[in-house]
Amino acid sequence: MRLRVARSIAVLMAVVMAGIIVHGQDSECEDSYAEKITQLLEDRDWEGIISAAGQAQISCEAASGEYLYRITINTGTNIRDAAGIPSNIVGKAEQGVDYEVFSVTVGSQYTWLEIFYDGETAFVAESLTTRLPDYMLVEGGQAISILGTQCHAWHTTQRHRRISINVAFYDNSDDRIHAEIYKPGATTPVPVYSSDYSAPTEATYQRYSQWWSEGVYTLELEAKNAGFKTVMGFAIDGTKTNFLGINCPS
Repeated sequence: MRLRVARSIAVLMAVVMAGIIVHGQDSECEDSYAEKITQLLEDRDWEGIISAAGQAQISCEAASGEYLYRITINTGTNIRDAAGIPSNIVGKAEQGVDYEVFSVTVGSQYTWLEIFYDGETAFVAESLTTRLPDYMLVEGGQAISILGTQCHAWHTTQRHRRISINVAFYDNSDDRIHAEIYKPGATTPVPVYSSDYSAPTEATYQRYSQWWSEGVYTLELEAKNAGFKTVMGFAIDGTKTNFLGINCPS
């Protein structure tokens, strides 16, 4: 009798939890379980409901922490259940899908990124991914803080006969910030053509000798001794000189 009562209570709690997940879903994790649990409720599959509701609670609590950054994964890349090879392949990356990265594990052969895939924690090799911008620098818009520093970055333009990009460092004498620019879809940074100091503006200009096409570019900013990067996107169009300003107040 006690076992039957205890089981009835367990089923009731599972149904309540399932109802919360189905009707109050507020994350990708809960959404991934909602359809499955809805079908189980319709089938009155109490064993299945207990199992699915428990899996959802564990998985969604694990995935509820703040992510580090977002990525895309090369289409067809293996997604695994552990950070290493050999490990089980749980799926393959789909085109046009963004993933959130929750941790980074450096292995002997590969660096592995922890993501959330199909309702479960999973891993993918970093070399097969592309990091998405943390922020977008809007032309003439508000300056954005650079993580781990007191520095800010912004994007302005001037009319010119051809597109060019210059990075201006203000009060960065101790090299607190290292900057690299990537063209759309590129994996190697654009080389710096020259670097010079301007007394009137009290800024060091990092210049690039390139022909630029329209599109969304990436500015990677690495804070000295911080151990991580801030990635910003910025769009260039038309015939303009683009200035990316970086100010690090003393």
